[in-house]
Amino acid sequence: MAQTLEYGDFEGMFDEPVTVSATGKPERISDTPVTMDVITAADIKRSGARDLSTLLRTLPGINAYRGFNGTEPFSIGALFLNGREIYLTIFGDILLPSVPVELEEIRQIEVIRGPQSALYGFNAGEGVINIVTYDPAKDPVDNVVARGGNDSRRDGSVILTQSLGQDMGVRVTAAGDHAHYNDGAFNTLPNPNPTDRNRTNFSANFSAGLANGDRTTFELSHTDIGITDAVPQITYMMDMRIQTDVVRAAYVADTVIGRVTASSFYTAQTIPEAQTQTGGNFDLHDHTVDAKIEDLFKTGPADTLRFALEYRHEIVHTSDTDGSLWTSMVVGSAMWDHQFGHDLSLVNAVRYYRSDADSSAPMTMMGGSDINYGFAYNSSLIYKLDPDDSVRAAVARGIGLPSQLDFQTLGLNPLLLANFNRSTYNIGSDPNLTRTPSLEYRVGWDHELRDFDSMARISLFTKQSSNAVTLIPIQIEGIFLPACAVSAGPGAAFCTNVTGTSEMSGSFNGAELQIDHKANEGWRWGANYTIERLHPHANSSDAVLVPELGRNQLYQKANAYAGYGWNHWTADLRLFYSGAVHSLQLETVGNNAGANLATQKAILVLSPHLSWRVRDDITLDLAADNLWAFQQNLEQKFPPAYFLTARYNY
Repeated sequence: MAQTLEYGDFEGMFDEPVTVSATGKPERISDTPVTMDVITAADIKRSGARDLSTLLRTLPGINAYRGFNGTEPFSIGALFLNGREIYLTIFGDILLPSVPVELEEIRQIEVIRGPQSALYGFNAGEGVINIVTYDPAKDPVDNVVARGGNDSRRDGSVILTQSLGQDMGVRVTAAGDHAHYNDGAFNTLPNPNPTDRNRTNFSANFSAGLANGDRTTFELSHTDIGITDAVPQITYMMDMRIQTDVVRAAYVADTVIGRVTASSFYTAQTIPEAQTQTGGNFDLHDHTVDAKIEDLFKTGPADTLRFALEYRHEIVHTSDTDGSLWTSMVVGSAMWDHQFGHDLSLVNAVRYYRSDADSSAPMTMMGGSDINYGFAYNSSLIYKLDPDDSVRAAVARGIGLPSQLDFQTLGLNPLLLANFNRSTYNIGSDPNLTRTPSLEYRVGWDHELRDFDSMARISLFTKQSSNAVTLIPIQIEGIFLPACAVSAGPGAAFCTNVTGTSEMSGSFNGAELQIDHKANEGWRWGANYTIERLHPHANSSDAVLVPELGRNQLYQKANAYAGYGWNHWTADLRLFYSGAVHSLQLETVGNNAGANLATQKAILVLSPHLSWRVRDDITLDLAADNLWAFQQNLEQKFPPAYFLTARYNY
């Protein structure tokens, strides 16, 4: 029989965080064969972070500001909340404000680097972030949080946990955030308008242990956010309002054939209003049903196996198309974890994807398609040289699924001008529905510095990817881009495509270094550094469109923090640095419209945090983020943020 994970019991036993993310079985973080970092609840409190993006950027290998092509706001493959993937399929994007969780209800955040599609599935081609919340049946969380700051920031949340009997409980969370930015959504416009960034979140989580030892959970949530975001496939910026409703249920049974888990969720995403940078408006509706069953069992003391089958069905409709796009996917996976001894273990996993896609949209080039995405696999081992040293090695092939824009069925509506008969056109297309695999080799060494009560790590990796830089055909309305209209000829309504391929391969070589000393009292310090060199493999047509596209790019990122805790006080200072990168942008000024590589400047963010525990149940936090405003690119800039947080635990 397999054993379910009781986080609190295991943490007390091992005196370190535990996880099921790497193999599905309970194990200590130091025993996992994959490269993993864990942000604990204590880390979250000391960080002073007000949101997930600020929190996650503190880890190596994660870029919460920009991705490889300079427009992605989040550059790791998949994000899960208690086993449910958070993903805006329409844009192939992860929007962190839409995650229905407050920082106070998070037990830990587990971050696994490298392709993990075989272990996790959908869209885990670059890595995995798994958010684990407290179990309402075992860990009551009851607090009220109020926050105020510049830019008219007004945040508040209430979390209430109610016991319903022995090993049974429910947690209800309600939150609302508001900020008003005067820099405007698109500050390159002559008179940018102020924008409101609002977020509301409501969620309920139920957990119950049954008399026979089984456990059932039920979750529902609603989020409503207003944000400004860059669409990864294109250079448009958009102001969007996104509403997400989710219902999820799971049942876990320890049986004679192992631990059997059945889970299912339904997600309804709606963008009731959105405006592109050039003024085009659109809306969309996305409905997804996902069901999964898996069996985790042991065939002996040294071997653990897991088999899983998952089905996913999705329907998307936008105001710009008369029909809908639907995709159905079936995925089968298997995992084998073998312990060669106390010092050496190996985990192997394989996953196979099969999908059907079709559309009733009249403007699409795609009919019914049977898509074979092929296999993803992982093979990872850990060898403990001695109690202080561990070596990890891994090879993994991940698959990133195409966004719905890639299916050439969805378009963004240009301005509906009276003199233009055409009201709709597609901005993204990939009629071949090409999958985007990546292959990575990684080796790492962990060393415990017991004299300093700290841990040091170095990881080296090399990766080949088929979507290192994304180029999507884009049509631009000539009336808004005079140079474009001139180059296209007198009276032209639209320019020709300014980019010409859906993806471009490339290779990455890099290293990650980190050292951490964590403590609640006394000194707390650490630093990490990430360096990557990108080698794009541009073909001849790409080189003609963007002559500099094939040149090598160097990316660097660093974090450093130091703090001290004494009596009822803690003080911390964090420094974040992201080096200059090159991103693909449309050039709309000059004699000809086209695409080029633009340099995004280096980013330096300083974030101080001071906390005072007034009483055992009341805490005040004074924090600042991004003390120096920086310009992300032509469309985005980030102003400083200052805020005061009051927290009452009841």
